[in-house]
Amino acid sequence: MLRALGVAGLLATVPLMLIALRALAGRDYVGGALVVFAAAAVGHLGLELVALCADPAPALGAHDEDDDEEPRA
Repeated sequence: MLRALGVAGLLATVPLMLIALRALAGRDYVGGALVVFAAAAVGHLGLELVALCADPAPALGAHDEDDDEEPRA
């Protein structure tokens, strides 16, 4: 559920950036900057939600017991 919300947040940044480009092209610098700021916040929230659902990376130096290494004496 969180991953779907995160992906939706990431995809929502595209129309926001298009709105910002339209505002900046019309020389509405304050409005364009506010929309860029909003797009950054929405994109960051989307990345955080996707990262919450990601599998944790294995710790560095961690070995599985099923490895083909010789046991130490």
